[in-house]
Amino acid sequence: TPAAAGAAVRAMAPTLSPQAQTLAAEKVSLTPGQQYGGAVKRAEDAATSIPVLGDAIKGAQRRGMESFDTAAINRGLAPIGEKLPKGLTGNKAVDYAYGKLGDAYDALLPKLSGRMDGELKNDLRAIRIAGQDLPEPQRGQLNRILEREVEMRFNPQHGTASGQAMKDIESKLGGLAKRLGASDDYDIRTMSESVKDAQAAVRKMVERANPQYSGELSKINDGYANFKIVQRAASNPAAPEGVFTPGQLHSAVRAKDTSKDKARFAEGGARMQDLSAAGKAVLPSSVPDSGTPYRAALMYAASHPLQASVMAPVIGAATLPYTSLGQGVLSRITGGQPTSPSLQALIQSILANQQNQ
Repeated sequence: TPAAAGAAVRAMAPTLSPQAQTLAAEKVSLTPGQQYGGAVKRAEDAATSIPVLGDAIKGAQRRGMESFDTAAINRGLAPIGEKLPKGLTGNKAVDYAYGKLGDAYDALLPKLSGRMDGELKNDLRAIRIAGQDLPEPQRGQLNRILEREVEMRFNPQHGTASGQAMKDIESKLGGLAKRLGASDDYDIRTMSESVKDAQAAVRKMVERANPQYSGELSKINDGYANFKIVQRAASNPAAPEGVFTPGQLHSAVRAKDTSKDKARFAEGGARMQDLSAAGKAVLPSSVPDSGTPYRAALMYAASHPLQASVMAPVIGAATLPYTSLGQGVLSRITGGQPTSPSLQALIQSILANQQNQ
């Protein structure tokens, strides 16, 4: 039975590494080499040069990277009870998450009020100081945004703002950040980060000013804090179409650690560092090509008919664990544990055959 088969495989298979366990718990799709490490991973890496099988491995690695990104983005959506729709990746996935968090905040804002307290004043002052590194045009524009879209919306006598005023601030800053962030100009994109910081500062103030809604606001702000890390990783110039690597997420985790001297990051306990560190230890350091195994199979068969006829059954068997269906079936059979160690011997036999051609 499938249950008995699964029990037998689990009994034979080694235990996943702690990092692989973390990724498996987040439903990140792992190849056999990423699950096992060691000799299996070395054989798998070497097999990326094998026609057909290599493309299948690269495709599986690409899906694993995308599922890692999905897990990271869902860390931002989980506090508000949301998750990414299946198949949404890259920039579109980041944009979807940003919209959902904004919708949750907008739905609550009319019930809230704001106050220009000392902490918000200090936060805005710090943003202005950081903005001194911008060229004059962007520095002046940032100061005008902070003044007109934040400070002037508060009552000048009492320093208070209605729920509608808070919603206007949120909407304006969010729209500006999105528009400025899409610019090709580096300094304008940098300014958009300052606008996002102002938006975050206002949100923290709203939570302080409305303790009766602290539970709901805390969930939104917790999701938003996770999302800000993901957003930074996805905006990395080296992240193709917003698909980011664990290394890029790890760098964003460090950048967003607000503790003194990055102490939380140094201790391994920064926000989302458990996920980024696990991914960095297990997944590739760059986004793999998607792989085109079926097209590669036709091309290889056309140019090497004899070799293809001999190796087709063996390569086909080795390819199965790297297909979407194969990975899903094996995961269900093994309960998330690694696949059979015999895969290593199978790949090594193909490599040996390749060298003898």
